[in-house]
Amino acid sequence: MRHLGWKSKPHNVVLVAALLLSCGSSAFDPAGAASRPVSAEVPALRFSNMTKETGISYPDTPTYGAIALDVQRDGALEIILNRHKRRAQFYTWVGERFSERHKTAIQRIPPNRSYYDRHSCVWGEATGDGRLDLYCASGAKGGLGTGANQLLVARGDEWRNEGWARGVADRFGRGRSVNWIDYDGDLDLDLFVANEVRTGYPNAMFRNSAGRFARDSDAGLSLTLPSASSAWSDWDNDGDPDLIVAARRSGGGTVAFRNDDGRFTPAELPGVTGVPSVSAVFGDFNGDGWTDLHLVSHQRSRILENTGGTFSMVDYRRVHNGRASVWFDVDNDRDLDAAVVQGAHAKDGFQVGKDRADFLLVNTNGAFQAARRPLLAPVRGSGDALTAADYDRDGRVDLYIANGYQETRGRPVLLRNTSDAAGWVALRLVGTDLNPLAFGARVTVTVDGVARRMEITDGAVTRAQVDVERLHFGVGDGRYAEVRVDWPDGTSDCVVALEGRETRIEKGFLPCRLIPLAVEARAGG
Repeated sequence: MRHLGWKSKPHNVVLVAALLLSCGSSAFDPAGAASRPVSAEVPALRFSNMTKETGISYPDTPTYGAIALDVQRDGALEIILNRHKRRAQFYTWVGERFSERHKTAIQRIPPNRSYYDRHSCVWGEATGDGRLDLYCASGAKGGLGTGANQLLVARGDEWRNEGWARGVADRFGRGRSVNWIDYDGDLDLDLFVANEVRTGYPNAMFRNSAGRFARDSDAGLSLTLPSASSAWSDWDNDGDPDLIVAARRSGGGTVAFRNDDGRFTPAELPGVTGVPSVSAVFGDFNGDGWTDLHLVSHQRSRILENTGGTFSMVDYRRVHNGRASVWFDVDNDRDLDAAVVQGAHAKDGFQVGKDRADFLLVNTNGAFQAARRPLLAPVRGSGDALTAADYDRDGRVDLYIANGYQETRGRPVLLRNTSDAAGWVALRLVGTDLNPLAFGARVTVTVDGVARRMEITDGAVTRAQVDVERLHFGVGDGRYAEVRVDWPDGTSDCVVALEGRETRIEKGFLPCRLIPLAVEARAGG
């Protein structure tokens, strides 16, 4: 089941322009729209286990993260399952089910190695050709050996490891987390790698210069931390991306870095810095343009609201071996909810207890409550990571959960969202060849006078990446959404997206500056 895309081809320009003119010149004034969407009462939330029916195999396997993205940008979702120290699996949605495809460089263990403990992989763009590349961090054999990171560059229908040639191998680093981030504002994508503690091999920022990378030791990020994951967002809204590294208490807890013109300095954020965590995920749960934060540790879940660059707790609850979380709009009511994965109790890295149920935190008017039913009841194994994507294109965001943390054997589960849900729009942003997924862009979606804002990041969450190729917005009962995209270079495009459709927005397709001129022309004519 795949909806026909709303393509930005010439024959659509007249219809888009007509819709814009019918809305008037105020349609794209986000400053004049209300910021906080209003949630109705919690609807019936349901998820169906579709793992077997959709062709996902390999039950009872060790894992280390999962990735969901339309890599080929053809409308069909791809899923990568990282199998710890084993061959990864690569699936493509074909028709009504997933088909396992053979992509040698992505799936295989590197030559001359008995295993490869790939810990985190994230799609981005390294070479400037507009095709997506995959960067993967390795754990370096627990700090006792080497394990060069991989930069898998698109070559024809395959990918080739060019990590060494392009300067991002970081051979001795104990890689835990990866981010594609334009930290220096030159409009190409740089790479940040968060490493676990190993003397002499700290976290690293690699600056991109025409497809070749060099470690930037002056960026302010070369610290040795017990890193677990990392995420970025312009949380202070000063125009450049800031960074947070989730870390255990033994290393001082979570560390935040504020970016000023390409140089990072540690920032004190009460309620965030110094707090132990394994997962840190940014998401604007109320759509006010200030990105909020979800921190998960082994014992606690904390949701913090960002008000003018200051974070305050809005939800706090105990968890059992918390692993990861993602933001998504489960019921299309225009605000973000959260899914949380829990694992089995472990000692010295080995499972010694039963897996715990995963659960939903449902957003109702900015307050969160746990859904009555668990998202996923305890399964064999130990919760590892999760990713979010609308795999069947039915307008509801689905979840894929890996359950074989490290050497624990568990079953990956694909959960189809069958909840009672409102209307939706899907957006495909087409940026530049240097940044095809438009990381760093800002999107304002206005429905019935209420605006919701989203910052487009690399979608990296703990050991996973959510689908940022196809952006999903709930629109409630709205029939269309007025969309403004503010691109990283400062230009803007404005279009109307129809409910239940996918809208493709190419950079420069319909500049917002043309809208007032068109309205003025209509009024004068």
